[in-house]
Amino acid sequence: MSGAELTGILYVTGLTLIFIGMILLFLSVLRQRRKIGGEVGGVILIGPIPIIFGTNNRILKVMLILTLILVSLSILTMVLPYL
Repeated sequence: MSGAELTGILYVTGLTLIFIGMILLFLSVLRQRRKIGGEVGGVILIGPIPIIFGTNNRILKVMLILTLILVSLSILTMVLPYL
């Protein structure tokens, strides 16, 4: 199998998974009849500076831990080839 064939297969597989995920999200919203409260949080990385936001302190701590893990993994993947 050549690189071009593999690239095409991965491209189609990725688009198919995204499409299936969107359908599942749409169906779950349609099935949900009652309003459920939840926690919302997120992280925006602008260069090395993280902007962390959330609805309460617990989710802020979770986002901070996830940010530290993801930044550590990204630094590790950048440095690992040079070791």
